[in-house]
Amino acid sequence: MKKILSVLCVVLCAALCRADEPGSFQVLTNSQVIACSRGIGSAVSWATNLVVRQGMQIKSGPAYYWAVIAPTNVSGTNAPSTMSGDVSDGNITWRSFNNGRRNGVIVVNDGTNVVYVAFGNRAILNNGIRLNASGGSVSVANYQGILSAICGVNSNRVTIQEW
Repeated sequence: MKKILSVLCVVLCAALCRADEPGSFQVLTNSQVIACSRGIGSAVSWATNLVVRQGMQIKSGPAYYWAVIAPTNVSGTNAPSTMSGDVSDGNITWRSFNNGRRNGVIVVNDGTNVVYVAFGNRAILNNGIRLNASGGSVSVANYQGILSAICGVNSNRVTIQEW
């Protein structure tokens, strides 16, 4: 009952607050960032040939983006331009986000395998916050750092909502 009430409170707060577009990720057997850090000053301005790494944040025009998928130290050639969802230039996949403070975040395991989540660090298999298969979840208020996830099998889907 307590878990149901906490999830209900999170959902109601998300409805009342300005929320980012919900996200969905395939979590693999290596740690990956599923939510970038927040706060003014963490994004750099876009420039052609900017060296990009996974999780890096940029500002391009009026919008903010973070590198969801990026090979190690690849140079970006095209500035992202979408205002919602993901966009790719063939090497880097960018996701738009609201750069304001994060009021809360919820991560739900939408797959059939266990997923581990870490706040502020790389996720490590069998350590950290365990999300059980088919609906295991974690929510936290006012956390501004990165979230990472890992799965012990080939892939598993998690969904995420930030507000």
